Amino acid sequence: MQLLGSLRVMVLGLGAAFAGLALLIIFVELMHKLVNKMGENNDSSSIEAISENAENVVQNNNINIEEDDSELIAVIAAAVAAALNRSTHDIIVRSVRRIQSHSPVWNRTGRQEQIRTRL
Repeated sequence: MQLLGSLRVMVLGLGAAFAGLALLIIFVELMHKLVNKMGENNDSSSIEAISENAENVVQNNNINIEEDDSELIAVIAAAVAAALNRSTHDIIVRSVRRIQSHSPVWNRTGRQEQIRTRL
């Protein structure tokens, strides 16, 4: 008799724990979906489009380092404004310094692909 009562308590406890964990999994999945929907609506596509557009402009025009950097500064200001959800009038780019890259092309391309897939 005592063994049967102990089994009932054990089954009831395991059932309650299992149900609680199942509810926790459902709650976490719902939160994950809600956060992803909010992130998609956060103009991440516009930032990606601006960066792709800037890459296309640079590739199509073959901008040299010696050329006037006013277009580059405008693109940088637009990208920062889009990322911060502000107007370009609020952002002032004071200086732009080019840094020479010592990494191979395949390394830079891999990094850019990783960044694009995580945005």
